[in-house]
This record gives sequence, C-alpha cells and structure tokens, in this order.
Amino acid sequence: MNKTLFTATWLLLAASIPLSAQEKVDSGDPCTVVLCMYGKLQGSNQSECSGAVRKFFSLRKFGRHGFDPWKTFVKRRDFLGAVQRQIQQSSAIS
Repeated sequence: MNKTLFTATWLLLAASIPLSAQEKVDSGDPCTVVLCMYGKLQGSNQSECSGAVRKFFSLRKFGRHGFDPWKTFVKRRDFLGAVQRQIQQSSAIS
C-alpha cells in the first residue's frame, strides 16, 4: 500500500511539471529573420531573435571603394524576398 501510494504521488508530481521543449531558432531562415525584425520594429526585443537580427545586419556588400550601401540594400532585399518565394511554392503545392 505504501509503495503504491508513493508511486502514484510521484507520477502525479511528474505529470504536473510542465516540460518546456525549446525549439531551436534557425537564424539563417529568411522567414525567421522577417518575423524577428517585425518584432523588433514593434518593440518586442526577444533574446532568441538575436541570431536572426545579427544575420540580417551581417549581409553587407563591399565594392572597390569600401562599403556599398546600394548593393547591401539589394542583397538584404533579395534575402528577405526568399520568404515570398517560399510562400508561393507552398501555395502551389497545396
């Protein structure tokens, strides 16, 4: 009886502890970068988005004379444009 009560109590305690499975954020995914940058724009600066934000700002282009802002803009735009292509591909599959 005592062993059964102990086992039942232990199982109830174990079941009541919430298990938090943290999903790894893929900072190289353009969709993640878009969502994190939108959150940053809204004032929600989350720690798990730091890699995605760093990825966006690491996209830079340099020309003969150093940093090239226009080519950097184009590179970042093309990277974020992959989100639209992924949406179109997934809707074509459905």
